[in-house]
Amino acid sequence: ISQPVRHNAVAKIEVTPPSGRCRWTERIIYRKKGPKVCISPDAKWFPDYMKNFDRNDESFHSTALPFSTTNH
Repeated sequence: ISQPVRHNAVAKIEVTPPSGRCRWTERIIYRKKGPKVCISPDAKWFPDYMKNFDRNDESFHSTALPFSTTNH
């Protein structure tokens, strides 16, 4: 999706860092009504959108994965 989703239409937002499953950060908006939408990595509006979204709201979820700089 290339256009912002209205905040009052959002049920949940998930931001997942790159992993073995996907080499890009995944940004998914789950709407209260309707399908979930994947946000393009090139969407210039998304960082400002997130700043305006209440991060203390339970509808915002960021999945953090452990990261190690050492080789095993």
